[in-house]
Amino acid sequence: MFFAFSAGSLISVVFFDLLPESLELSKEAGVAGRYIMLAIVFVIVVAEIYARMSYNRWFYEFTDSQLKVERGIIWKRYRIFRTREFRM
Repeated sequence: MFFAFSAGSLISVVFFDLLPESLELSKEAGVAGRYIMLAIVFVIVVAEIYARMSYNRWFYEFTDSQLKVERGIIWKRYRIFRTREFRM
């Protein structure tokens, strides 16, 4: 939990440090700052949708000798993990 908080804090500090510079560069290039902000919001929304879809579509099934894992949003990938039977 500590590392997740630290990573989030680091990303937010870097984002808010680079945001004014990117807005200044966009003014020099003749691009309105609102397009930069719209691009940032678009990327965040697409990343959130992708993360939620990939999380909600991850299924697994335990059998006696294997674990079947199904992953993917549009294209499904299946992996089968075989377990060894231990005898005592």
